[in-house]
Amino acid sequence: GIEIVDSDNDGIDDIFIWNILGSLRILSAEIYEIVKTAGSGYGKLELKVALEDMGQLNQPRFVRHRGVNYLVTAFGGAESLSISHIERHSNDQYRVRTVCNAKLHLEAATKCRHPVCKKLARHINDRDKNDAFGSVEWTHKNFPPEGISIFFGANPELSDFDNTQSPESIWKLSKKGGKNLYFWDLLGLGNQMPTVPPPPKAVNQRQEKAEVMQGKQHDRLRRVLEQQSKVFSTQLNKDISLPSAGKYFLYGTNNRIYWVWDFDEDVPYGKEMHIAYTRGTKSDYIGNVGIRRSLTLEPCVTGCNTMIKK
Repeated sequence: GIEIVDSDNDGIDDIFIWNILGSLRILSAEIYEIVKTAGSGYGKLELKVALEDMGQLNQPRFVRHRGVNYLVTAFGGAESLSISHIERHSNDQYRVRTVCNAKLHLEAATKCRHPVCKKLARHINDRDKNDAFGSVEWTHKNFPPEGISIFFGANPELSDFDNTQSPESIWKLSKKGGKNLYFWDLLGLGNQMPTVPPPPKAVNQRQEKAEVMQGKQHDRLRRVLEQQSKVFSTQLNKDISLPSAGKYFLYGTNNRIYWVWDFDEDVPYGKEMHIAYTRGTKSDYIGNVGIRRSLTLEPCVTGCNTMIKK
């Protein structure tokens, strides 16, 4: 892209050229001065400064406030938005001064009075411990985000998931073979990674419905999810088939393990998370907890200045 703008705030319009390149989709830019040539109505372009690693995936934009042009960039989602001021610092140096950055705020929303709901809400509201509920997972910047980090934990995960005092590892697997934390469509149990049978035909990971692996070894997990499917279907008055209906994480408190599910059809940001408790052959619906996400711009405090040579 190209824009005619006084990008370095010296009172003279420049040519601001930007590009997003490479597999990581990194933003770089160059600022050119228009130098008029003698005896001609034309001018030539002279490079003022080159800017590297200014953002990722997103197109840069300028906003003008009180006579100053500010550069707006982001590394992926809006949570990484940054506003900078570009200025000449000396004859051979420019300074990119970060003025402010986006700050993500999380707030739990729930009417559930169960102890696990209260603890989960406190966890979400705790700024020192809630990063997994705020940070967003990206498999690649060419693809949409996968959801908040809490839904993409350890693989495998050792847990007493049905509260029978017999912990076992849950494996998230792909029908194409192997572990896959993001695009799993098989769940299985075992001390070692279960063998994935070859698919009968080409499998599209993003369209295939997730299921529990076949075989007696996995019956314990299959029973739990069949129970929870019935409980959620009754409670929410719609057909819920687990594990294909959403993403989950296991949450432990008071020596008990709870299943927390997000049934959002798009990206699981935790806007409405439903909690189930299973003990042996019985599952119960506990309640729901939501995450409200909001962004503010806050002044940059540390590491705000980057010096760049011409």
